[in-house]
Amino acid sequence: MHSDIALFGASGKTGNEFIRLAFNAGYFVRALIHDLKAGNMHELVNQDGLLFVTGTLENEHKLQETVRDADYVVCLLGETLPTKQKYPVGCMTSFLGKLYPIMKRERSVSVFLYQATSLAADVHGNTPVFSKVLKAVAHRRNHFLRDQDAVIRQIAIEHGLASAVTTTKSKTKANKENGKNNDLKYDESDEEHEDGKETPS
Repeated sequence: MHSDIALFGASGKTGNEFIRLAFNAGYFVRALIHDLKAGNMHELVNQDGLLFVTGTLENEHKLQETVRDADYVVCLLGETLPTKQKYPVGCMTSFLGKLYPIMKRERSVSVFLYQATSLAADVHGNTPVFSKVLKAVAHRRNHFLRDQDAVIRQIAIEHGLASAVTTTKSKTKANKENGKNNDLKYDESDEEHEDGKETPS
């Protein structure tokens, strides 16, 4: 009996390669995509072992359809999202806020794999020194990086690796910007360099 993978981000280069490897390993892949014309998705439409669900990350019914009966949920969305000024504020925290309840209802799901940017803090809130230097330049003006940190924090909370209660010094700017998902908060370090004049790289 084959195992099912729910895939988000199939149209990116990493997603394409993941599909190829999953096929070779004998997995069935159900992927949510916004447009069949994206990437080389149209070339894969008739592939055995691959089912496309057409929809957006905002549509909970499409998320549910994608995750249904999946053993593994894989998120490789980084290459498929808008960048810098075009990035929708809170895009991934909003997506995760919808996805986690769905995964919890689907008792078949045993693994959630999320690919984050190398600049994101890890589940314990640690950031490599080099990444801290880059963040000092880009982080305050880059909604994508801030969103990634919030996503990793929420994943850590969901799996008991961090507390949902932040320190009294933590800010709630992310909540005001996102308008919802009030439990997704940015780390205290996100408020550093807020008044600086740096611009993103």
